Amino acid sequence: MHKIQKVNSMKKSYIPLIIITGLMIHSLYQVGTSNRAFTYPHYLGLILILISLVFLKLKIVISKLATFLALLLGTFSQAAFTTTIYRFRIGGSIEDRGFDILIQPLCLGLLILFIVLNISFVKGGIREIRQFINRG
Repeated sequence: MHKIQKVNSMKKSYIPLIIITGLMIHSLYQVGTSNRAFTYPHYLGLILILISLVFLKLKIVISKLATFLALLLGTFSQAAFTTTIYRFRIGGSIEDRGFDILIQPLCLGLLILFIVLNISFVKGGIREIRQFINRG
């Protein structure tokens, strides 16, 4: 019984990666069949998804780290998984001068889901960062 629960919880931790992979596959289809084109954030998102998928069976820690990084960068509009990018601004600017943070709500939601499903991975990462800082 315990082994079955562990396998099910491991499968659940892949949900955010499965979602962004599906979104990227749909985006690739749209780019291939229409006049839409990828931009830098799309290529970054694609590269991080490919890294996650390659290391899924080889080294799960790298796969989870790449997924986390993809979602974090996507949240702040540095990576994209859909051809149409929805985002909102936090902050203020006058004539594009000022402090604006661009947030993609889809990626923010998936990042929160990733953190909830992979809480032990996130806690371990925070512990590693603290140890690294304390060594310096």
